[in-house]
Amino acid sequence: MASLELSRRNYLILCVLLAAFVSAWLAFTHGEIRRQVLNDVRDSLQSQLMLRRSLLQKQLQDGLHHADFLYRTPPIEGIVRASQNQGIDPLENTPYEVWVRRLQIIFKAYIATNSNIKQARFIGVADGGRELVRVQRTSGSIDVVPPQHLQQKGGREYFIATSRLARDETYVSDINLNREFGKVEQPSWPTYRVAKPIYDESATLFGILIINFDVTGLLESLQAVESQNYLMFLLNQNGQYLVHPKKDEEFAWEYDKNKGWFADSNYTQHSLAGHFTRLSHTGLGITTWVLADEVAFKFSNNNAALTLILGRDESEINRVILRRQITNTALDFTLGLIIYLLLYLFYRLSEKTRAENQLRAEIQAVFNGTNNAILSINRRSEIRSWNSAALSIFDIDTSKIRGMHLLQLPALRRHHETLQRTLAALWSAGSHAMIELKVQVEKKAPVDLSLSLSPIQNTTGGFSGAALLFHDISEAKRLQTKLEQLNERLEDRNAEMEKFIYSVSHDLKAPLVTISSFTEKIIKTAGDALDEKNRHRLNRILINAQNMAEVLKELLDLSKIAREELNTSLCRIADCVENACSALNQHIVEASASFTIDENDALVNCNGKLVTTCLQNLIGNAIQYRDPARDLRITIKTMLKNDVARISVSDNGLGIDAKYHAQIFKIFERLDQGDGNGVGLAIVKSIIEKHGGWVELESELGMGSKFTLCIPQTGLEQ
Repeated sequence: MASLELSRRNYLILCVLLAAFVSAWLAFTHGEIRRQVLNDVRDSLQSQLMLRRSLLQKQLQDGLHHADFLYRTPPIEGIVRASQNQGIDPLENTPYEVWVRRLQIIFKAYIATNSNIKQARFIGVADGGRELVRVQRTSGSIDVVPPQHLQQKGGREYFIATSRLARDETYVSDINLNREFGKVEQPSWPTYRVAKPIYDESATLFGILIINFDVTGLLESLQAVESQNYLMFLLNQNGQYLVHPKKDEEFAWEYDKNKGWFADSNYTQHSLAGHFTRLSHTGLGITTWVLADEVAFKFSNNNAALTLILGRDESEINRVILRRQITNTALDFTLGLIIYLLLYLFYRLSEKTRAENQLRAEIQAVFNGTNNAILSINRRSEIRSWNSAALSIFDIDTSKIRGMHLLQLPALRRHHETLQRTLAALWSAGSHAMIELKVQVEKKAPVDLSLSLSPIQNTTGGFSGAALLFHDISEAKRLQTKLEQLNERLEDRNAEMEKFIYSVSHDLKAPLVTISSFTEKIIKTAGDALDEKNRHRLNRILINAQNMAEVLKELLDLSKIAREELNTSLCRIADCVENACSALNQHIVEASASFTIDENDALVNCNGKLVTTCLQNLIGNAIQYRDPARDLRITIKTMLKNDVARISVSDNGLGIDAKYHAQIFKIFERLDQGDGNGVGLAIVKSIIEKHGGWVELESELGMGSKFTLCIPQTGLEQ
């Protein structure tokens, strides 16, 4: 298992490496997501550009086909021949007017069948480029323009450009707004023109055939094809807008507004064509990614070209990138978290394995290192394991003990019934058991053993066996016997000492009474015959005799407490406090002491008379060791907590230094201050300990004292 373990140091290193890897991976994938989204946008723009390019090319190609078709109709050549032969076509003997009417009919029918054709005209070179035939679509009808309304177009750009073309060449104009009489026609409509030069048989230019196409539908279709979320621009060869996301920017140059791609962007269509580029468009006030393509008129003599530009708002692209990055981050974080959890579980498993190995080693060390004999048995009482101490105590070797029934051990045969009964109880109750045995191995002295039996629980909650611990208590038994003998001797000595103290105290009491009485009589009868010095000496004798009598009285009380049996009953502590205060009433008045006593009617199982004695001593000490600099306040409280009655007496007196806390409870131990005799607290301690309790002291010098009498409420007979 060592190879599968993971140390804490390696675990932390792996955690740091995992965090670094996840961070680096997120940075890498975020960059890849951005590149991928931009590639998707570029591919999408490329696809849309190709679709729109095909629409434009198809429209222009259709325009050429229309021009070629009309160019080859018979009335065109008929009008040329009739115009050059006094109004009669010599080839078919057809008048000029007939050819004109026929061409008008063809133009009208052709416009009717092609909705994007706005005008069809045949313009002669003569008379300043006057229109010979003109048919146009106006207000939903197709009309032939009468001769008086035909215009001269010789000075128009498309006429001049077409006039320079050779036979069968085609002119395609830029897309612009249609003009009539030099002004933009209202309502305005965008158009482009396809024209072909008309030559006579002598290769002399006679005129031009020109068709005006309405590209309103074309421009709308360019913007309508999957145009959602796309920004589309269509530029002429001068970079002017034919299509713009803002309608008022389209064909702005026709109204002398200097608007165009060059004014709104730092890029030209030439440098932009074919490149996926990020740029700022001042006209829209946004940053966009754009892709452009040129649509050249390769099928005409005109070098003009249109530039298609498609773009996506960068903010929309960034939102797509952000959504994908968030999704990717969530997935990567989840994967990282799963890896971390697996790593953490592996680490915890390694920790558990190490702990189990350590515990196993410690148990093995204890098992083999202890002097106690340890056996384990199964439910059939067959010995399964043992330590070296067991082999020594039972004087048996490994080959014999393995699988042996516990009761077959020679040293335990005489305890067959006891062990059987104990094991039966163990299997039944499933609780710890302990017995003592005296065993003897052949040729060895008898040994006292303490046998501790503990059930071994299996995974199903039952018991698979038991552990037996044999502890040699021979020495403890010997010491216990010796201790009992010493205790008996000590009790005898204590009894003798108590008798001695009682006898001495009692025998000294009568002489002291005699000394006090005779001293008082001498002072009364001698009267004025005594000088001051002798009177002082007699008073000192009297005071010391009285003090000695008080000490003897307290010694007798202490001896009596030690000798007499403790009788307890339920007592109101409030009554004990009242009795103690009554006995000290004169001292309380003289000290001007104030009391705070809790008003509860607590009942405590104790000897009320002895507890009153304790309270009297503690209150007396509070009065004797009061601080003269402040009024004496005494607080007495009673509470029951955890089956212990706690009676506290607190004061604001001089207080006791912590180093004297243990000393003051010893008999005849007293502090330098006050007039005590050093017996009172010893009596208090003796009384409370006779109740099975203890006395607690909390005090600091100058901060007062708090004595707490702790009397257990269990184990006392009432």
